[in-house]
Amino acid sequence: MGVPAAATIASMTVVPRLPRRVRAALLTVHVAASVGWLGLDGALITLEVTGLRSDVPGIRAGIATAMAALVCRVLMPVVLISLTSGLTLTLGTSWGLVRHWWLLAKSGIAVVLSATGLMLLLPRLHQVLAGGSESVQTQTLAARSAAVVLLLTATGLSVVKPWGKTRLARR
Repeated sequence: MGVPAAATIASMTVVPRLPRRVRAALLTVHVAASVGWLGLDGALITLEVTGLRSDVPGIRAGIATAMAALVCRVLMPVVLISLTSGLTLTLGTSWGLVRHWWLLAKSGIAVVLSATGLMLLLPRLHQVLAGGSESVQTQTLAARSAAVVLLLTATGLSVVKPWGKTRLARR
């Protein structure tokens, strides 16, 4: 596909332009879900650190159960809401999905975190629940800590909006 064709595709809207009130409501949902994602990962880090420091099996089991409930019943829906609302906002507003570098970076962060969570962290949850080895818990703690840093980076990108438009948007 040539650059003119790609520029045409970049300027097309898959979703009709959102009315102002709908956009405002959807932006509110997106910000709330994204902040929730960040807060939940922070809470999970706190639980993991507490579990790693405890020598009491009952406390570790309780923490693992709480983590499983948070991940499966709260974090996964919040991530899905954040991704869906963000995608709808990029497609239904003038920002566009591939028109700004900061949006591409933020979308990449969200996709990497979601894929990593589904493919690496979620399958290890049963090991954490079963009181798995400290190395597994330390690895998930490190991954979740990296996720918090990436989520903070995505938040900063949303506020600062650096780097300008992509080549496709300038054409």
